[in-house]
Amino acid sequence: MPDPRPYTTVMGWSERISAVRWLAAVAIFSSLCSTGCSDSEKSADSASGSAVVEKPLPPLSVDRAMSVPGAWRQEDVFVKPGHWSGAWVEAASNAGDFQGELELRIEDRAQTAVESQAGPGVRRPLVLSRGEPKVIEGAFFRPWRKIAPDTSTYYSPSPNAPDVACSVSLLSRGGRRSELTTSLQTTALKNHQAIFGVLAAKPEKYSFYAGLDVISAPHLESTSSDAVHYRLAIAEEGLRAPLPSQATGWTTVAYLLWDGYDPARFSDAQREAMLDWLHWGGQLLISGPASLVALERSFLAPYLPARDGGTVTLERAALEPLQQWVPPRGRPFEPSHAWPAVKLVPHEGADTLVPADGGANPLVVERSVGRGRIVVTSFGLSEPDLADWPSFDSLLHGCLMRRPPRTLVNNGFVEGLRWVDIGRSWFDPTRISNVRYVVRDEGREGRLAKDARDLQSMYDMSANEGAGVAAWRDDGPVVNSARELLRSEAGIVIPDARFVINVVGAYFLVLVPLNWLIFRLLGKPEWAWFAAPLIAVGCSAVVVRLAELDVGFARSTSETTIVELQPGSSRAHVSRFIAVYNSLGTDYEIRGDDSSTTALPLAADPNGTSDSSTWRIGRIAEGEIDRTSIQGFLVESNSAAMLRAEQMRDLGGGIGCERLADGRYRITNGTRLELTDCRIMGAAVGRLERIPAGASIEVRLEAPPGGAVREDESSLLEKMRGALATRATDELRLIGLATGDVGGFAFSPQPSQIKRTTFVVAHLEYRNVLPQLDGGGRSSLPRDRTR
Repeated sequence: MPDPRPYTTVMGWSERISAVRWLAAVAIFSSLCSTGCSDSEKSADSASGSAVVEKPLPPLSVDRAMSVPGAWRQEDVFVKPGHWSGAWVEAASNAGDFQGELELRIEDRAQTAVESQAGPGVRRPLVLSRGEPKVIEGAFFRPWRKIAPDTSTYYSPSPNAPDVACSVSLLSRGGRRSELTTSLQTTALKNHQAIFGVLAAKPEKYSFYAGLDVISAPHLESTSSDAVHYRLAIAEEGLRAPLPSQATGWTTVAYLLWDGYDPARFSDAQREAMLDWLHWGGQLLISGPASLVALERSFLAPYLPARDGGTVTLERAALEPLQQWVPPRGRPFEPSHAWPAVKLVPHEGADTLVPADGGANPLVVERSVGRGRIVVTSFGLSEPDLADWPSFDSLLHGCLMRRPPRTLVNNGFVEGLRWVDIGRSWFDPTRISNVRYVVRDEGREGRLAKDARDLQSMYDMSANEGAGVAAWRDDGPVVNSARELLRSEAGIVIPDARFVINVVGAYFLVLVPLNWLIFRLLGKPEWAWFAAPLIAVGCSAVVVRLAELDVGFARSTSETTIVELQPGSSRAHVSRFIAVYNSLGTDYEIRGDDSSTTALPLAADPNGTSDSSTWRIGRIAEGEIDRTSIQGFLVESNSAAMLRAEQMRDLGGGIGCERLADGRYRITNGTRLELTDCRIMGAAVGRLERIPAGASIEVRLEAPPGGAVREDESSLLEKMRGALATRATDELRLIGLATGDVGGFAFSPQPSQIKRTTFVVAHLEYRNVLPQLDGGGRSSLPRDRTR
């Protein structure tokens, strides 16, 4: 009977074993053939040089870079004209250990009629172990530039054609040659833009902030990245805080939000820099439940608005005060659940912004810190209900950030935002950040606001000044006054008649009567004849030396120093304007005793520009302190050159003010400087001739004649005092002269002659620095937007 499986071969066990052996033999033979062929092919490929091998790693590499504040995943560096921008760079050596320097520099790529400029190179020593990446902190400075010397219009780059690029170079020891140079991804900030930083234990919870109108700032003419007010920089969890270590790197930061971040990650330099930023106008927002306990044991403890009174639960009734931030046609606030919170116990001097339960359990409390402020909330600022609440943007804008009232407008096609006082442009840089320095902003804010009012569209933004507030520029009234003082004191001074008479009289006195008297007493008057030639030679050397100092053949410097202090702080912002004159060409080195010192050339003319591309700013680690060394300041023969330097200095104490009765105030000088010719200026004025270091003196303030502060500008000193008194009616301010040197700054080689004038500007009390709270309608958006 035929087999029912015609396509299947029926085999016995012996046949099956034979088949398996045959198949195994075929497989082994095929494997040997393929191996031989493969080896022969590899040999052939190797002989022909076309073998595929793994690409070796470069000897040196720059793997990542970011702005601080920032996050590694962004890998972007923010730069702004007239500002120092802090950055972290990660470098690695793959071939062996490396010892050299790391240099950060901004290269200018503008294809315009503007003269190209590059910022100074900022260098740090760099030691890399093979295969071990290292993160180094540095800074970029982007100069500001004018289109033409006879105009007040400044160049601002188009976002579609960035004109600058941040470059990183790894240099050999001594900086003799570049081992590696690479460009970084760079974003140029506009004059009306600043950074909103976030330090959070769970940073992913704050991603919804990027969609808030207070951040993105929708505008009628444009919704591009050029229109935004703030760049959101959410820091990722790390071993150290991604923040600048010098106060100069904080001028682009307007706000910082803190939620559960470990303050132990801050270095000592970062703590000091952040406190300086707060005192000069920075604003810190604290999410209370996850932060307050840890911060009470941190460097921020003396400045907190409230202490932790224990955990509480906020039911819907307790959150009812937040309804005032709902616009007229907005959706009422309806939390989906009770919120975990912290009970805030306000400190003395703190203000309650949002009360609850009759004021017993405030929801939001703030406290002034110098010109800046700290605000703390009893609830978490990343609550899911806030992300789903359209009017949270209004609460953040008008209450937590204390920004001026805004409104919604419609041009028939799109909706956009405007300030309520329509005279101020939506791109006004004075309304984006509260950070101010007297030498950088005094007298410039009115012009900045006027220029912003003149802007009607995004196209017109290219004509606006490209530096904004707190920018390092050379055309402000304080800088101009300092420049005039330097011009009047620098250069050659011809000896007057008194100098000649005194020198000749002293010579004859030593040569004749004194010479004869000395040897007469020794009983050898005839020896006076032998001493006369020696006396003549010695007196000639003295005359040459005195004339050298007076005429200016030796190195000489003239310095105008501005020392600015904030209420409650012993640290001062010291600005030096220096003119250096010498008869022979000299390449100077400038040294600071800490890392906060920086210097740039000062333009000889307010309408001119200064080129800092030849300057090398080095950070040198000496023990636990980073010191600054600035090289490249060359003064030609028989000429003068100007420079400007800034640093933060601790003066051992601040200048305090206590309000007494009958218009009297007690002024306490806690610094180590003696103050003279002091004027107290504000809505009322007063005068003190002298305030010794450590002394307290009472003064009566009276209304100035005509109701305004007036200064006599008959002298350059009074002109400078007048420039420093600008906007003094918004606060109570002391302006005086100081004796002695603030210290912390030196030239090498050291000039033989130094002329120094030091002004002290102490902010005693602030009034109306921030807009008043305006809950509901005008500070909110009159719409209900679904997020």
